[in-house]
Amino acid sequence: MEVLIPITFFVCVACVLILRPVTNRLGVLLEAMARERQSGVDGGARAQSPASEVEARMTARLLERMSHRLDLIEERLDFVERLADSRERDGHRLTSASG
Repeated sequence: MEVLIPITFFVCVACVLILRPVTNRLGVLLEAMARERQSGVDGGARAQSPASEVEARMTARLLERMSHRLDLIEERLDFVERLADSRERDGHRLTSASG
């Protein structure tokens, strides 16, 4: 159980360091979308300019990359949790066998 504390701390710090830039970018994107809606310009009613189409594609690619990275982080977290559980079970087996 004592081993889980540093592992959990490390995983939490790593997630914060990895996800902070992602959430900052997402916040900027959401702010831009909110400003566009407040200005009264309806994105569906008007024809998109080539520049806004490129920006929309870039945003979609960025979101896909962020989703992929988040999936990788989740896989790594699952691995670390399974590793910690197996170590904890091995520790219980060793203490019960020697006792």
